[in-house]
Amino acid sequence: MSSLFQRHHLLKIAGVAATALLIGCSGGESGTGMQANNQTSVGEITGFGSIYVNGVRYNTDGATIYIDDNPSSEQSLAVGMVVTVEGSVNSDGLNGTALTVATRTEVEGLVLQNDIAVSGTLNVMGQTVKISNDTKFKSAVTGITVIDDLVANSSVVEVSGYSDGQGNIYATYVKAVASGGTAAEVKLYGIVRNLSGDANSGSFNIGNTSIQVNYNSNTIFDEMTRNEFVDGLFVEVESSNYTGGVVMASVIEKEDLYSEGSGTQLEVEGVVTDIANIANGEFSVNGRLVKIDAGTSFEYGNQADIQLEVKLEVEGTIQADDSILADEISFRLESDMEIEGTVASVGDNMLTIGTTVIMVNELTYYEDKTDETNRTFNFSDVMPGMAIEVKYYVDSVSGNNIATSIDKVMLEELEP
Repeated sequence: MSSLFQRHHLLKIAGVAATALLIGCSGGESGTGMQANNQTSVGEITGFGSIYVNGVRYNTDGATIYIDDNPSSEQSLAVGMVVTVEGSVNSDGLNGTALTVATRTEVEGLVLQNDIAVSGTLNVMGQTVKISNDTKFKSAVTGITVIDDLVANSSVVEVSGYSDGQGNIYATYVKAVASGGTAAEVKLYGIVRNLSGDANSGSFNIGNTSIQVNYNSNTIFDEMTRNEFVDGLFVEVESSNYTGGVVMASVIEKEDLYSEGSGTQLEVEGVVTDIANIANGEFSVNGRLVKIDAGTSFEYGNQADIQLEVKLEVEGTIQADDSILADEISFRLESDMEIEGTVASVGDNMLTIGTTVIMVNELTYYEDKTDETNRTFNFSDVMPGMAIEVKYYVDSVSGNNIATSIDKVMLEELEP
């Protein structure tokens, strides 16, 4: 299963290979003067100023930002996007310095079916996009204000999240980018299945999806030759031609899934995609093999809680076989409750709405929906009288209400 790991592709970009060499070294000093450890971290953006990922605030002043392999800026990133951060983390475990930040769109294209009300899923270009209460949604389309508004065979979306490469995506961020049934650009990621044809022309599927991808003599093959294109490869497909369930590929790029190198410290947040060998201490997160030993510690759960589609974070070291030997596994609980209103009071890591006390932690998302230019909104900005929407869960051990996200909203948007 390790061949499925959704590693954001960095090494093909000029200059990043040198960064990877730096990441592989140990030690170093951060901008704060504290001893730092170099590592790679994969997880969701929970806030800005500079950027918060997996509970760590990374200074991005000197970082290079990539979106879908293209140089970009931090302004193009959004809360909820899954990113790969390469850099260093201070000994306090809360602050660090990013050298590179990269994200990619797991699928981009037409919504073929909206089953959110029934099964909590979207069908986007044949891929099953699983929506949770914590999935962030943005819209650049008039009339589409919430994710339930997406229209089958009309709405075009971009999705960020965790994929198993077989056609299942656990969405953390969805953006509606167009409507009218025509996608200016289609992007698909996953494993080549059912390949037929030859080097000049043929067809295949992405994972277990039904969408047919065709290629011909005009298709560009990147990071491989045409003769190296075989079943089982993990690829990115780009196209501007989608008709009737068939994508004509303009570019097929082989993805370099493993660039960290043996011995690299790695943090990966994602979902459990395979537990067939859990009895022997092995399972997969986002398709990548994770190994547990006697030194593995657990937070907010234990080995018995490792089940399919459970969200968690693995901290560990890359092994020679590209697996992760886990030092710590921390479970991520998703919200199942919501509350909105004006803030009655604010204390240390807590706030109240009416008589409901809500606690926050280092993983809580923050977003100012009243002013999208205010990207640095966080808990220190929450004041009595402010209108907010909070998603939260009840911790089974402490009984506390734990916020997964806090959004500042307009007072008139609150339900009467």
